[in-house]
Amino acid sequence: MSDSADKPQSFAPEHRSGYVALAGRPNAGKSTLMNALLGTHLAITSARAQTTRNRITGIMSGANYQAILVDTPGLLRPKDPLQKVMMQTTESVLRDADVLVYLMEVVGKRATLPDATLALLRSFSGPVILALNKVDRIEKPALLPLIERIQGQFGWHEIIPISALKRDGLEILTRSFVDLLPLGPKLFPGDDLSEEPTRFFVAEFVREQLVRLLNQELPYAVAVGIDAFKRDHESRKRYIEATVVVERDSQKGIVIGRQGAMIKRIGSRARSTIEAFLGEPVFLTLRVAVDRRWTGDPVKLARLGYSPVRNDRTR
Repeated sequence: MSDSADKPQSFAPEHRSGYVALAGRPNAGKSTLMNALLGTHLAITSARAQTTRNRITGIMSGANYQAILVDTPGLLRPKDPLQKVMMQTTESVLRDADVLVYLMEVVGKRATLPDATLALLRSFSGPVILALNKVDRIEKPALLPLIERIQGQFGWHEIIPISALKRDGLEILTRSFVDLLPLGPKLFPGDDLSEEPTRFFVAEFVREQLVRLLNQELPYAVAVGIDAFKRDHESRKRYIEATVVVERDSQKGIVIGRQGAMIKRIGSRARSTIEAFLGEPVFLTLRVAVDRRWTGDPVKLARLGYSPVRNDRTR
């Protein structure tokens, strides 16, 4: 027998680490929740549905735990190749996660879960926590009947009312999913924020402003590619060039705006977010390109970063 069993473990006996998937319908508040738990702006947010398209990780490190939060695209019935990739990404995340936090709004028409969602939840092999979000927008007497109605639909490990926007109930939620993580060492250095590269977040911050500023005018079929990402060590400034990809000439005109006013506004707001994220000055150049039907071309989707990502960690 090897003497490795007599050697001390590489982690504290009570240290826990693992992946926590955040899933739910579009606009359930997954990205807002992840940002609130991390205490930083990492996942882009907007009032528009389907803002999140990729698997986005945020590393949450505590004294005795490290939870890798994974924000996922909203659960929906795919209507085109882009949405199909989004759903494949979510399914891939659920295959690899240790714990699933399913977010459900307490406001709106949906008081029950559709069969397709229930089937997806049942396919998950680990514990599932139901986080009832936006409780700040409902009277407390109306909350109990909702909990009673939904608790019989699925074998939840726990049902926790929260408000991601108001940061209510997040300590209880954190304690719940941390306790369910397996014992293990830190998977990443304690000061890491994410698994994703910096370029990914830069593109996302530009897209965030596109969605926010052109919510009513621009379809969701817009993407951002990073063409150049350089740092001038003398000036200590980051030089970034990005391309906004749309499907039609009319959309290009909307993004640019009259006399270039809109693209300047998008760039200014995105630059502020990027500078806060990088902690250094940024010179951002944006151009707009038309690529018809890019959402229906798997090769173009992959080139723009939309392809299912599997986590190949040893489980």
